[in-house]
Amino acid sequence: MMKPSEIFSTGFTSPVAEPGGGVAKRRRGRLYPLSLLPAVLLNLLSGCASIPADRYGIDAVHIEGATAMEPRALEACLASRERSYVTLQLGMSAEPACGQPPFDSAPLRLRFWRWPWSPWTLYDELLFQHDLARIVRWYQARGFYDARVVDYTIDPPSAMITDTITKDTSCREGNDDEGCRITITIEVEEGEPVLISRVTVTGLEHLPDLIASRARARVRLAEGDRFDEYDYQQAKNAIQHYLVAQSYARATVEGRVRIDRQEHTAEIELEVDTGPPCRFSQVSVTGNADLPADPIRNAVGIRAGRPFSPMAIRDAQAAVYDLDAFSSVTVSPQVPDEGVDIAVTAQVTPARRTRFQVGAGIQSGLVQRGTIDSFNEVPQWDLHLLGSWEHRNLFGGLRRLRIEDRPQLIFSSAFPSTDQLSWGNRLGLTFKQPAFLEPRTTLQADLAWEVGPAPFIAIFRHEIQAGLSLQRFFWNRRFWASAGLREDLFLVPGSPEPVVEGTTVSANYDLLYLEQLFRLDLRNDPVRTRRWFHGSLSFQESGYFLPSSWSYLQIVPDLRGYLPLPWGMVLVTRFSLAWILLDWADSGLDPLSRQLGPTTQRLRGGGGTSNRGFLPGELGDGPEGGLRRWLASAEFRIPLTRSIFITLFGDAGDVHSQPSFRFDHPQVSLGLGFRFLTLVGPIRLDFGWRVPDLQVLADVDTRDPGGRRTDMDLLLFTFPGAINLTLGDPF
Repeated sequence: MMKPSEIFSTGFTSPVAEPGGGVAKRRRGRLYPLSLLPAVLLNLLSGCASIPADRYGIDAVHIEGATAMEPRALEACLASRERSYVTLQLGMSAEPACGQPPFDSAPLRLRFWRWPWSPWTLYDELLFQHDLARIVRWYQARGFYDARVVDYTIDPPSAMITDTITKDTSCREGNDDEGCRITITIEVEEGEPVLISRVTVTGLEHLPDLIASRARARVRLAEGDRFDEYDYQQAKNAIQHYLVAQSYARATVEGRVRIDRQEHTAEIELEVDTGPPCRFSQVSVTGNADLPADPIRNAVGIRAGRPFSPMAIRDAQAAVYDLDAFSSVTVSPQVPDEGVDIAVTAQVTPARRTRFQVGAGIQSGLVQRGTIDSFNEVPQWDLHLLGSWEHRNLFGGLRRLRIEDRPQLIFSSAFPSTDQLSWGNRLGLTFKQPAFLEPRTTLQADLAWEVGPAPFIAIFRHEIQAGLSLQRFFWNRRFWASAGLREDLFLVPGSPEPVVEGTTVSANYDLLYLEQLFRLDLRNDPVRTRRWFHGSLSFQESGYFLPSSWSYLQIVPDLRGYLPLPWGMVLVTRFSLAWILLDWADSGLDPLSRQLGPTTQRLRGGGGTSNRGFLPGELGDGPEGGLRRWLASAEFRIPLTRSIFITLFGDAGDVHSQPSFRFDHPQVSLGLGFRFLTLVGPIRLDFGWRVPDLQVLADVDTRDPGGRRTDMDLLLFTFPGAINLTLGDPF
């Protein structure tokens, strides 16, 4: 048996074919720092890249004969590369990178043009000879031990004699002050691949049967597969990572491979040294400066004597970062060479203690409600200024206080319409106390005063919102829960009077309610989601034993599933129900509020996060809202590139002002969407079309006459649907 280091040599010892079939002779390489300096200065001054007058620039590299392997995966490992193009990579796969799979395929790529400033790779004879050896070594790493370079050509042929240009060298450029472009063509012969004949794993016999069997299952090498060094290394890493996760922090995996070049077979033996199961010991904090160490240590939440777990380390790091006082957090284990006790160090870098922020922006469609990341989609948008002040260690204890003021120029109609212009302002205060009662629970208090037109009913009001809640993550941050008490004081200046036919100005009210939200997130990735599940459940209880203008119970479950499909596509489904059980209303309220509850909490639908064939508030019985709502959606997400997606979607749903669900009013919308992924989330443009025959299936349309539908005017025709431009996924 030979060790991998004896087999997988990185030296360039394989013979390389000379043009015409001979063995190439090595030539001494040259360095040209002085000759490159004028080109660099010219590039900086002119903005365009050029080839030095005495050099060859590589215009193209072609590899012929590569049938089992992908030439682009091989080219990524070569130093002799062609000048780069502006390209469009189709599909989810990235451009091939050296040493990274897949090695036998590459995504479809469209090449367009080269920028004038794109740098040239200069041809160097010594580097090129090394590249020829790299090709042979790369194929050996992929299991092709008979692979060889059978021939190569360079056009113009003068570059095969010397890698510098002399005066009598013919050049396609025909320009005395710039060098020549060359095209390199390399012909390879892959040969027959080496196949795996046997895989054995030893060293797990003393482990419990379940752990041993799962460790062996981590090996993805199977008899009959092509041997590849990358897969071999991944198999060793997979066993080690699994054992480390089972508290064997010092586990190591060595491997031996016997290659039979005559039979083209490979026998693999993996030898495991598990070491002893380890446990956590003390936790130390560094870098905290004058910030208290106890809240940080408590947030780490690792108790001495607990079995070692990398998941506990990751969970601890996120918990410390949630304290909102640090710009960086690193929680790392100190694995000893001997013994079983592992100390943990939390290295933190404090963020700026106080911060001022001044800015301006535009907000369309979404208005924040409450303290637990709840948003309402509304048919209004604004231009606003923003000023804020924040302190991240108020009175010590890592308490955080943020005060924000947002003067607004509000357009009480859907974006980008500029109708119904008015002024408004929102002044808010948020206070967070981490480690409240226990190390990972946060106490949050909110107070906001908002002045301006109320969404949907377009009347001027003063609204004061206050809340107090407890929030915590559980189960390795997969489950999140919040519970609190909120108050909403709604004040309308003047006496109620009609403003729109069929509606009246809402009366003043005082809403006091309890609120709970539970969220289970099993998605593989919150940004590039491919699989699994997300669910949430929220409750509101108003009145009863609380002084309030209503007594009601609101329940909103929401379920979302993600199914991966071939070629990077994803099928996303969503189903949501919502109902308000209204028991009592103050007799001093206006008639609509007595029937449907507070305007800020009524159920509505339509918009970019609901049924996308309707503008916000237009689904079902219209902007006045309702007591029952259901939504169902399906969306195919099809990648064009890693950052650009198109979507095909279907939405259905209804909002009803009566205490019953109307599933015979599906109000189906079909549409096409576009996504562009950014660092802050996907920018999304959706076109939703209302299907005429799938709006109401009942014999009689029982929708409230106040319900309305808006058609979009698109140049020369009217579009029966809606267009939504938003930031973030719809669900």
